[in-house]
Amino acid sequence: MQSMIAAALCADFFISTTRIGPTSPKTEKEFRAIQAEVIEPGVLEDHGRILAGGSFGFLAEFASALDAMRCAMRMQEAMRKRYPSVKRRKVPHLCIGISFGEILFDRDRLRYFHDQIRGDAVVEAALLNSEAGPGCILVSTSILDKVGDRLPYELEDLGERQFKHLSHPLRLFRILPNDQGKDDGHTT
Repeated sequence: MQSMIAAALCADFFISTTRIGPTSPKTEKEFRAIQAEVIEPGVLEDHGRILAGGSFGFLAEFASALDAMRCAMRMQEAMRKRYPSVKRRKVPHLCIGISFGEILFDRDRLRYFHDQIRGDAVVEAALLNSEAGPGCILVSTSILDKVGDRLPYELEDLGERQFKHLSHPLRLFRILPNDQGKDDGHTT
């Protein structure tokens, strides 16, 4: 097992009122295109690495909490541009959760056994992801502690939540889109 301290970004796709499960070949093809055109280049551009991924979601790690936040904002903006009509029920959205802490994985088995990825950052990011609505980015206090006063975005404090998988409550913050908050000053 390898251990690192990093930001974990957990995301999955959302259409209409349900998270994505088995779907039509056309929908799967669209998700693969989103992964190739939005997700993979976005993660690489912000110095991240995809640790696990499937047709309908992924887990990435970033050495910098700020890079993880920038990546999430850039991906959400790319999705809004790709699907400008947010009123359409069948438009895919990303739900994203980001936390900072320990990530444990077995590098040799990672390619075949995604369940081998563990650690507090992964668990918290997955829980935040499960609470995020369509097009939403939720971050934990651990991310804010790392970013400090360099935070380029406005946040909405959603309060503490107790999850059965955690021994402590988790404070949730929603990152507001740039048109509702500060400009991040980061050029693409």
